This record gives sequence, C-alpha cells and structure tokens, in this order.
Amino acid sequence: VDTARVIELSKDGTLALLGVDNAAILADLQTGQVRFRLEGHSDYVYSLAFSPDGIRLASASNDKTVNLWDAESGQILHALEGHTDAVFGVAYSPDGKYLIAGGGTPAQFGEVQIWDLAKNTLKLSIPVSFDTVYGVSWSPDSKLVACGCADNTIRGFEALTGKQVIFQG
Repeated sequence: VDTARVIELSKDGTLALLGVDNAAILADLQTGQVRFRLEGHSDYVYSLAFSPDGIRLASASNDKTVNLWDAESGQILHALEGHTDAVFGVAYSPDGKYLIAGGGTPAQFGEVQIWDLAKNTLKLSIPVSFDTVYGVSWSPDSKLVACGCADNTIRGFEALTGKQVIFQG
C-alpha cells in the first residue's frame, strides 16, 4: 500500500484527494471506490486543492509543476510550469479565478506565484524569503494571499500588486 503524504476533502465532504508518491488519487468517500489515479508528475506530490466549484483539482509537486485536472474525467487540463524549485503549497482563490502556489529551495529561496486560470498564465511572482514557502492561503475576498515559511515567518501580500502587508515572525 502506498503512503499518502497529503489529503484534501471536497467542500461537501464526499470526495477525498490523496497525494501518493508522484500521483494523486480521487476517492469517493461514500462508496469507498477510487474514481481516478491522476498521474502526471515525475516526483512527489506535496499539496492538493479542489476548486471552489469542485470542477477542477490542482496538484503541486517536487517536480516544479502544478497540474490542473478535470474532476469529472480525471484528465489533465494544464501544467503550470515556471516554478524555480519544488512546489509545497497550492490553493484556489475563493472565486476560482486564480491559483496560488508556494515553494522554493530550502535555505536558499522562497517564492509565491499567482496564476490566472482563465489564461493559464503567471500573473505575479513574489520572492518571499531565503527559505522555502510551505503553506499558502487566500483571504475570503481574494484580495490578500498569505504564506507560511520555513524561516518561521508568516507573510501576507496584496494579490494584485504583491505588496507585503503582513509580516510576523
């Protein structure tokens, strides 16, 4: 049996998305059946997310990519490439229009990227710290993004400009 490194539950609690080695598994919690094994990464999957409407899935990996998936078919929709190193955190904006990804190189570089999902293009790249970004999140109004870093800091940024507005640590 493979070991799940990360798990994310759907908003309605009926589906579980599990990161297992270099794949993600979408499982139906009501039937106990696996719907899909999503294979498209070449290294460990570290973070997973359901879009707010539940139609899309995102998987972030040590292979420097974020893959976007169709939750109904299990097909890959797009690979977001351009990260400098491993991607450890991923989250959809509450309106589903954007995706934030955080990662970096331990003891060297941390980065947060905001992607425009209508165009599948990088909207903003924010160098964050001299260490890895692990957790990322959106404010309920999609105006701010926050991240937790390995240098024991929490930082917040304006999603439109990248201006840092919160620093704690």
